[in-house]
Amino acid sequence: MDNPRPDLFLAGWWTIDVFLAWTVWSENQFVKFQRGVVHLLAFIMFFGAMVLAPKAGVVVHVLGIIMMIAVLICIAIRIVVPQSDPHSFAMQLFVWSFTALNKIAAWHRLPSFIGVINLAALREVLRAENLHNTSDIPVTRLEGLEATPLMEHRDLVRRNEDGSPKPTPAPVLAEISPYKRSARRSAR
Repeated sequence: MDNPRPDLFLAGWWTIDVFLAWTVWSENQFVKFQRGVVHLLAFIMFFGAMVLAPKAGVVVHVLGIIMMIAVLICIAIRIVVPQSDPHSFAMQLFVWSFTALNKIAAWHRLPSFIGVINLAALREVLRAENLHNTSDIPVTRLEGLEATPLMEHRDLVRRNEDGSPKPTPAPVLAEISPYKRSARRSAR
């Protein structure tokens, strides 16, 4: 070991990270950020010591390459399969890297596996910036509203042709008003 300072730095930072994991609320943004950075630093240092170091033997080089492949597969699975925290360092790095890649090459020109992971990054961007529930936004122009279809009792107990239940429309205030009901009864 020629230079122990980086290893001591990593060991000290990792010790602080373990202490923070035991004592600080896990949703703290600073804790999440520093944990992502210490994990990235540990990966870079292990990769450098195992693959890039000229003194390492062939077995150590192969183990370092296997470690790199395993880490990349785990990151891909972590990002693609479950819904991740959009504010974590890993997710921000993931989205940033594919945003930068998309400026260089279009997503459909990428190899299939990378293109699928790119779509996962796009999904995270859309979740963070675009997708919102619009059902609770007040209507300002009533002429743009679609008329709620009239439903009969049999519509509530029958299914559509494909077997799915018929959706019940959300009641509009005017439809559940007693004035509307009395107007319908008098029109019969």
